[in-house]
Amino acid sequence: MTTDRPSAAAGARELRRFARIGVAVWLADIAALVPAWLILVGALSPALGRLPNDLGMLQPGELAVIVRGAFTGVARPLEVALAAGGILLWTWRVLWRAGMTSWRVWAGERPVRTGELLGLGLTGWWPVARVHVTGLVVSASGISLLVAAALVMIMRAWTAMAEVPLVAVVLTGCLGVVLVRAVCRAATLAGIWRLARPDRRSAVLAWLEGLWVVLRHPLASAAAVLLWSAVGLGAVMLAAIVLLAVRSLAASSWGLVVVAAGALLEAAAAVALVGAFAPVSGLFGPRSSAGSAHTTQRSGPPATGLENG
Repeated sequence: MTTDRPSAAAGARELRRFARIGVAVWLADIAALVPAWLILVGALSPALGRLPNDLGMLQPGELAVIVRGAFTGVARPLEVALAAGGILLWTWRVLWRAGMTSWRVWAGERPVRTGELLGLGLTGWWPVARVHVTGLVVSASGISLLVAAALVMIMRAWTAMAEVPLVAVVLTGCLGVVLVRAVCRAATLAGIWRLARPDRRSAVLAWLEGLWVVLRHPLASAAAVLLWSAVGLGAVMLAAIVLLAVRSLAASSWGLVVVAAGALLEAAAAVALVGAFAPVSGLFGPRSSAGSAHTTQRSGPPATGLENG
């Protein structure tokens, strides 16, 4: 099996090519989270308006009581809104990833056409969804084993009152969970690019090939995942810090602007992260560009019904 290594720089190149998909991801993220955001703002705005400028004037525990009272009556609608938004975001993530990988393989360097790309995404949604589910199952299984082993060791250390081993077990368990999640995420991204190849049909096999790519190129895979994940997470955290630091923003329309800006950077990082694993398809790069171009010119993208979109 011939593969090329992932590249964080390739993610930047693919982001430039699929910039409009980044905007579409951004708009979809906002649309999915708007109901929960409106419920949250509607519940917190009255409570935040009653807070004194100096929070130190509040009695211990009073802030928690105010916030808890603000959520009375909206907990269930907020849960429903978050659950529905999460399902929509996952479905949309599979769709645009399927369209992006299929477009890159079949259309090559042609300018991106959103309608045609989404048509390819609909065509390949189910196979790519199976790759994602495979990654989730493996990730959940690995994390469950780590947590079970950590709990057993924690109970033994707790019984022996050994504080140093207890802390070591907790830290090792946390690092293990992060590592398993990162490896499975990278394998999933590599797997959807392997699945986009014309000679691939099995989603499980594509995921296993993606895992093999990650194990063969751990440093390149880690660099791509860490860089673009840090960019996306950093954008979200920065927006949250701004809202917490300037409380008046959270209760005004400017809060939506801050959230939208953070979401735009997070969406761009998400597209770049997927693009960073484009080389593992084996169809791009100096060694394979000629063959890829020949295949693209000969076959072209399959009919989707949305060619004029």
